[in-house]
Amino acid sequence: TDFIIKKLPYDLSSHAGLALIGKYLKRININSLIDPAFPVRSGVANSAILKSYLALLCLGKNDFEAIENFRDNAFFMRALGLSCVPSSPTLRQRLDTHAASWFDLAAQLNHKLLSSTVNGLSVDFGALECGYTPVDLDTFAMDNSATKKELVGRTYAGVDGYCPFAVYLGSLGYCLELALRPGVQHSAAESQYNFERALPMAASLVSGSMLVRADSGFDSLKLFREITAQADALGREIAFIIKWNPRRAPVEAIAGVKVADSGTQWVIHRPGKRECIWQESLDLTGVGSETNPARRVSAMLTMIEPENTGPKMANTLSSMAFCVRPFATPGFDCVSFVTVSIFLPRMPPAALISLTASSTPFLKLVPAVAPPPDSSTMLAILMVFWANPAPAHASMAPAAINLRVKRFFMNVSW
Repeated sequence: TDFIIKKLPYDLSSHAGLALIGKYLKRININSLIDPAFPVRSGVANSAILKSYLALLCLGKNDFEAIENFRDNAFFMRALGLSCVPSSPTLRQRLDTHAASWFDLAAQLNHKLLSSTVNGLSVDFGALECGYTPVDLDTFAMDNSATKKELVGRTYAGVDGYCPFAVYLGSLGYCLELALRPGVQHSAAESQYNFERALPMAASLVSGSMLVRADSGFDSLKLFREITAQADALGREIAFIIKWNPRRAPVEAIAGVKVADSGTQWVIHRPGKRECIWQESLDLTGVGSETNPARRVSAMLTMIEPENTGPKMANTLSSMAFCVRPFATPGFDCVSFVTVSIFLPRMPPAALISLTASSTPFLKLVPAVAPPPDSSTMLAILMVFWANPAPAHASMAPAAINLRVKRFFMNVSW
């Protein structure tokens, strides 16, 4: 086979996605936002500095030296609208010089982009069926082991690295904030300052009610008050669902009391399997009111298995899963305990139970769709209790059962 090799009159690039990035940067007119505010006497414009480094980040490169590979790349310059590509020393010096003054610039550019329209239509961030637009926040661990980078520390994941804080708007996951934080920093530490930036931005992008969702790492009264203060300052309804962190709460005793209480109302699903839901008001200063207090809604499921048939797994529709360990002695009592602290202004009881049931859809307690609540704020945790059965000669009464607890991650999605 003969091969014909010839030089084409144009360049090929493996980074075609930069064309779309450049299109968005042109749409928000990034040059007019940056250059008048940060002028230069000569040399590369500061808008070119930011566009060049942003392109590197989009390509998965964060080293300043990586820009050298694109200095003679015609497609790189054309896609981003650059007259020239800065050198690596220029890129480093400019970013070091303007680091403090450009700190809030990322949020400004992000807001400019997310508030833009396409064919006269604004961005659809994706609201929930209940009418709320979710604002999801969480931290995650980065593995920077075997490095000497500043503020690298031991993360909750057991690796050395950073622990960034991320905020996403809507069910489609539009990123509002991604703050790099030390690896040893707790999730709730100083997060109120992130709320001060992210929540006003979210309120300016969506017109309806918002629902902040987070895991038990953010179970902090200070954060509850900050969300409430932001809602009051913005004049908007901002509900929140945050998993309850029991800390030293006697969760085993709570489950035992409910199982032993003859007045507990149970829903019988089948012989040996029953479930109950209850709620209690919480006195949280600065959160809620006398007519609309914070509440903790709990659901408990008990199962009595007649004999040991091996490991058992119960799966639901992407909301949660728990595993029951096998025991050597036939017959044991397994209790799954879902605890939700909830602040729901003017929510009817049917909708309240529906929200709880939505986290455990396999129970089918109420219809999946309930009337949209006027407001909602929640806190949640999923725990699974298993009981070591007493010896064969001992009584199997609830008082003789030794309850143990294991916590599992639960995706609350309603």
